[in-house]
Amino acid sequence: MVRRVTLSLLPVLWIVGFAPTGLAAEPTGGPSVALQADSVQDHKAKHAARVARETASRMRFRGLSLARGAIAAVGFGIFGWGVWLRRRGRPEKWQSVRVGLLSMLAAVAFAGYYNFFAGTHVGGFQGSDVFHYYVGSKYFAELGYFELYPCTLAALVEDGIQDPTELPEVRNQHTLRLQSRETTRAGIRDCPERFSPERWSAFKRDLRFFRQRILGNSWRHLLMDHGYNPTPVWSFLGGLLSQRVPADSQAFPRLIQLDRVLAVLMATLLAWAFGVEVACLAALAWCASPLWSYNWIGDAFLRNLWLFGLVFGLCLLERGRQLSSGVLLAAVSLLRLFPGVAVVGLFARQLRGFREFGIPASTKRFALGLGVGGLLLLTAGAFGTGRGPGAFLDFREKMAGVVEQPGINKVGLSAFVGDLVYRATTQDVVTPSGETVRLPKPAPVLVATLRMVQGLLVLLGLVAFWRALPRTTDAEAAMLAFALVPLLTSPASYYYSFVIVAAMLARRRPWAGVVLSLTVLAWIGAAQIWFLDDLRYRVYDLIAVAFSLALLVGAAISPPLRLAGEPAPSAA
Repeated sequence: MVRRVTLSLLPVLWIVGFAPTGLAAEPTGGPSVALQADSVQDHKAKHAARVARETASRMRFRGLSLARGAIAAVGFGIFGWGVWLRRRGRPEKWQSVRVGLLSMLAAVAFAGYYNFFAGTHVGGFQGSDVFHYYVGSKYFAELGYFELYPCTLAALVEDGIQDPTELPEVRNQHTLRLQSRETTRAGIRDCPERFSPERWSAFKRDLRFFRQRILGNSWRHLLMDHGYNPTPVWSFLGGLLSQRVPADSQAFPRLIQLDRVLAVLMATLLAWAFGVEVACLAALAWCASPLWSYNWIGDAFLRNLWLFGLVFGLCLLERGRQLSSGVLLAAVSLLRLFPGVAVVGLFARQLRGFREFGIPASTKRFALGLGVGGLLLLTAGAFGTGRGPGAFLDFREKMAGVVEQPGINKVGLSAFVGDLVYRATTQDVVTPSGETVRLPKPAPVLVATLRMVQGLLVLLGLVAFWRALPRTTDAEAAMLAFALVPLLTSPASYYYSFVIVAAMLARRRPWAGVVLSLTVLAWIGAAQIWFLDDLRYRVYDLIAVAFSLALLVGAAISPPLRLAGEPAPSAA
């Protein structure tokens, strides 16, 4: 009955997943080079109206976030009820009711993630994100990682949309610093030569579409971003779709909404591999957290492709399909790099039991899939993008610069400690002229103490992970390895959707689902308390570190449940 109830909700999700969000295929009018001067009164009125709209938009965003949190809190409470019943030895009591309620709440949470399909993005899509990922992948052969902004301006100048004497500030993609207008003007001259006439015409057509929908400050900020950064493998896969769908076509809205399909498929796969309750818990967590909310990456272009591949690969691994799981996890690792920690976790488990069990046939099949899939995708990333093996060298150069850039939305132990170190080693000084400047100040003891604490926390996490491995299956070792991510690195907040692996661990470790629930609720609380305050990211850091240590230490000291008909985990 439980599965029938859940499966009956899937068609509803498929239908509402493509509910319109205001994305129009026809142009709505764009900027003009010739701008008329407004009167002072008109300017003040427009400014006041803009402030009112922004205030209303922020309040609406806060209210929607709170509504998503309330939905998730109810669902987490029902899941916790089930954990309590299991501890009392009555796991079957009210199970159909509990899972039925969880399924309905998950469906509502899915709608809530997309702001109940009311849409909040201007133009109907995440403008900056879609621009970079769609245009960057479609014209990767001509633009690579460094020429997107100069050639964008070149196309707009040639079309008469951009005044060549008033070029906006642009971030140089080699140095990641803002460059002078003279440097930008010199850089746009050879752009048409990079394209064939047909491709240049298509590029200008797509640019007109985006420039008509991304206006004012949004456009200026877009050109000061860090540019196009996905791996060559993502560029190949994304390009397969973006090159076939013009931006001003009727199919473009559906292209942008493909992530909705991937979200529904993820829930379906989780129900197949781990059960309906796990799928609902993961859906509630994914739909509620403010770290990867709709305003960040909703209705963008294949932003959740890596997460779908990760979930699919782990589901296959859980069901004993090692060969195909290896292929998918190779793909995910080449799409976003850090998900490769799943592969590290699986091989670490085999290393832990190598002397006693050797290398089992299942691991050999996984390694075969990993190797074949990785080789094919590396080849596609090099030659299928039109840039050859040099694409990976360019990607390494680009990422070296991006990683060094400070980012307030980076979340993890290193981001938290780095912020404390920065605050401890700098001070604001007022000069005789009244100007405030930030100068360095020595604090060697404090810095050494902070780094020592950071090292001890990392060591604790690694030791707990190593001790937990004998009690895990291959799939669980791959999942548990993600708990190391907040301790070892600090990805951008919107990549933290990987925490839904804790829902998968909850199949044999129900307490892991409680840890996930508390983590998401804590993030929601921090987002509400420090609303639009950058301090919330430092609170996110602490919550992420607590999540990691709770999972790792818990897995090291508590045995998993034995599922019906399942042998005890072994390194073989």
